[in-house]
Amino acid sequence: MSTLCEHCRQSNRTAAMFCIGCARKLPGFVPSGPSALEAMKALSPRMRSASIGESESSHGEPLLPSETKAFWLQLGALGMVMSIGFMVWFLHAMGKPSAPPRKLMQSAEATAPKVVTKEVVAAAPQRSSPPPLAAADPTPEPRAAAASLPGAPAGKAPVVKSPAPTSIASPRDLNSDRQVQAVKDFYRALSAADGRTAAAFVVPAKRGLGPYNEANISRFYGSFDRPLLVRSIRSIDASVIEAKYSYRVSRTTCEGTAFVETERVGRETLIRRIRANC
Repeated sequence: MSTLCEHCRQSNRTAAMFCIGCARKLPGFVPSGPSALEAMKALSPRMRSASIGESESSHGEPLLPSETKAFWLQLGALGMVMSIGFMVWFLHAMGKPSAPPRKLMQSAEATAPKVVTKEVVAAAPQRSSPPPLAAADPTPEPRAAAASLPGAPAGKAPVVKSPAPTSIASPRDLNSDRQVQAVKDFYRALSAADGRTAAAFVVPAKRGLGPYNEANISRFYGSFDRPLLVRSIRSIDASVIEAKYSYRVSRTTCEGTAFVETERVGRETLIRRIRANC
């Protein structure tokens, strides 16, 4: 069964609440909640005036200071003035030279040593003391002794220079020099392929054995296309000497490094062991 609108006489469905022709309420209208107009009317006068932007409500009640635009403008201007004042004070404080505190100055004056001037010393009473006895010095001064030398010009004493102190080498330095010299002579003999001289620098226990044999040394080092050339020899510790050298056999060139261990035998420094890469 349809519902007939009383205003426009339009036929609507039974459960309709608004007319399809004029949009007015039908007899079967049931409100489900407050409409927007009713909600706007229910607002307080102060909030309604604030939403519209009026300075005062319709009832004449004034707004709070925090709700006005002038309040925020004044607050921003105050913050800017305070910032500028702080910057001016900070620049003035940074440019002013710092003075030491008064207490520190007084403590420094109290701890400073007191200087006695000449006038105070002169005013102090002097005690009478016997003159010191002159000690007889049997050795004359260098200038006086030089002036008494024959041939020295009169009225002018020559300056006598004291001899410079001589440095005394320690036993360790002497031992290191002997080790380096022994290794130099050994490799000099190897460069000349002189097996007899080279074997003389080896300890007696290994002399004539294997690579330390005189004939083997002469045969091996005499077959090089380019003889052995010593690069450097230096001491590493108390008994080890480092030797760097190079030689060429056929087309192969050896850049060798050897660590030579020495030993003191009687009065001679001899070679005990050689560790080399080639």
